[in-house]
Amino acid sequence: MTTTGTDREFSVKQVIRPRDQVEQQLRDAILSGQFAQGEKLPPETALAHQFGVSRPTVREALGTLVSGGLIRKIPGVAGGSFVKTVTPDSLSQLLI
Repeated sequence: MTTTGTDREFSVKQVIRPRDQVEQQLRDAILSGQFAQGEKLPPETALAHQFGVSRPTVREALGTLVSGGLIRKIPGVAGGSFVKTVTPDSLSQLLI
């Protein structure tokens, strides 16, 4: 007996968007203490290269982390993305 295409079973797997993957890994790194309070994250171009994604993808992920209260962005030459103090309030924002 041969197996036809309809006899096969496939499982549904969740597809995670690149932005979500970047955001999740950065969030996990911050919450696990890999980045200390006040520490500057690598530049967007370096993060894009490390994750194998575009700069706009990294920028979107960083924007979500800003909204979640985990980082703050400072514009300008000496600026960048900096880790904020992780408080119960900022953690609760991530769960909402």
